[in-house]
Amino acid sequence: MTAPIHPEDRLLHLDQDGHPVVDYVEELLELAHLVPWSEDMLKVCFWWAARLAVSTCSLAQYVDYALWPSGSPFTMGKVEENNSI
Repeated sequence: MTAPIHPEDRLLHLDQDGHPVVDYVEELLELAHLVPWSEDMLKVCFWWAARLAVSTCSLAQYVDYALWPSGSPFTMGKVEENNSI
């Protein structure tokens, strides 16, 4: 019988590896809620696997920045309400 793969192990081995960034972000966020790690540790995992440069942004800013070039409407940041509709 094969032992289950723990979320920690999946996060440590997560790799964008040419997959769409949206898919990568979705998987990372699903796993992030299953581990007791700090935001800083999650940022390291995110940037390491996405192979992006490290900065002082929050995890939400990192994710939004990574999704921005793909034109994805998904965001972790605050969304302004449009009251003109």
